[in-house]
Amino acid sequence: MKFRSKKIQAKRPDESQIMTRKVVSTEHLNPHGTLFGGYLMAWIDEVAFMSARRHAGVPTVVTVNIDNISFLTPLKLGEHIMLTARVNYVGRSAMEIGVRVEKEDPYTGSTLHTNSAYLTFCALDKSSKPVAVAPLLLDDPEDLRRYNEAVLRLKVRKRLKNHLANKLKSSNKKLRSKTPDIRRKSELWVGQLKNNLSKLTLRFEEFDIIEKVKSFKPF
Repeated sequence: MKFRSKKIQAKRPDESQIMTRKVVSTEHLNPHGTLFGGYLMAWIDEVAFMSARRHAGVPTVVTVNIDNISFLTPLKLGEHIMLTARVNYVGRSAMEIGVRVEKEDPYTGSTLHTNSAYLTFCALDKSSKPVAVAPLLLDDPEDLRRYNEAVLRLKVRKRLKNHLANKLKSSNKKLRSKTPDIRRKSELWVGQLKNNLSKLTLRFEEFDIIEKVKSFKPF
C-alpha cells in the first residue's frame, strides 16, 4: 500500500466543517408519522462525505465505517433539521467525521440535539489507492477533546475487531474438532437404524409365518 510522500500542511477542523439544513416532508415519514431513520442516515453520510472531501482535498473519499448513530428524539413533519459535520480525527488516509443533528425551531432559531453519529472515511487517489491527507491542527481545547475521544473509539473498534476475529477462529477450530464426532455419531445412528429395520423385517416375516401356520388345516 503506497501513500503520497510529500509533506501536507495541517488543517484546523473548522476549515472543513460543513453545515446543512433539511425539512421533513411527507415522503420522509414512516408509518408512525415521524422521520424514517434511513433518510436521516443518508443525510448524515452525505454531509460527512462533504466534510471529509474538503479536508482531504481529493475528489474521492469513501465511507469505511459507521461507528454509531444515536437516535435521541423523533423528528416530525415540517420540522427543520440542521446537520453539522466536522473532522474529529485523522490517520494517514482515514478520517473520523462527527455529525451532530439538531432540530431547529423555524421561528426562534433555538435548537435541540436529536442525533449524533461517527463515520470513518478513506481518501483515495485516481487509482483507488489510499492517499495521505492533511493532519489536524488542534489549537482549540474542544477540538482536542474530540480528537482524544476519537482515538478511544478507534482503539475500541480495533479491540472489538480482534476479539470477534479470535472468537470466529476459535469457533471454527471447535467445529472442525467436532466433525469426526459428528461423523461417528451419524454412522452409529445409521447402523442402529439399519439394525432396527432388520429386526422389523424379521418381525413381519415371523408374523407372516404365524398367520400361515394358523391357516393350516389340522390332521
